[in-house]
Amino acid sequence: MGVALAMVGQKVVNAASDDLAALDVRLSDGSSLRCEPDERYEAWEVVGGSPKCLVVCVGPGELAVWDTRTPAVKLEPRRRSR
Repeated sequence: MGVALAMVGQKVVNAASDDLAALDVRLSDGSSLRCEPDERYEAWEVVGGSPKCLVVCVGPGELAVWDTRTPAVKLEPRRRSR
């Protein structure tokens, strides 16, 4: 927890996702954070940009992306096998 608290107040310099949907974030003080995807949970989400968008990691290699240009649609809950 202490490592994460040290990042509070830093500006995001770069954020990118790779082919497996892991998120790499680089901060203004030179520190970085990596969040791996998870098969059971939405491991991470990012909101921002212009047009404003929402990117959610919904599983390994899977991203869901919405932006202000995307028409609203009703999505059915996704069922995962155990």
